[in-house]
Amino acid sequence: MVTEDNEKATLLNGYFSSVFTRDDSILPEFKRRVSDNISLEQIEFLPANILKAVKQIKNKRSLDPNGLSSGFIKKISSPLVKPLCVLFSCV
Repeated sequence: MVTEDNEKATLLNGYFSSVFTRDDSILPEFKRRVSDNISLEQIEFLPANILKAVKQIKNKRSLDPNGLSSGFIKKISSPLVKPLCVLFSCV
């Protein structure tokens, strides 16, 4: 039985080290899904597109971490669209 914090941390570290892969710092190849001439700065967040995306959220019975359901988010989506445009457009 281990009761000291330092010993607990050492045991936990030893376990996690034994089950995870060591990072080799080599990133896998990731093919672009858009043209080379498109960048994040060029994306325009339009209210109609955001509203469409919110309406496509699947209805779930579970709540998000803030205690909100997807149905509730859909119901209040109209007044949220403009503030979301502003937030998404901040660079």
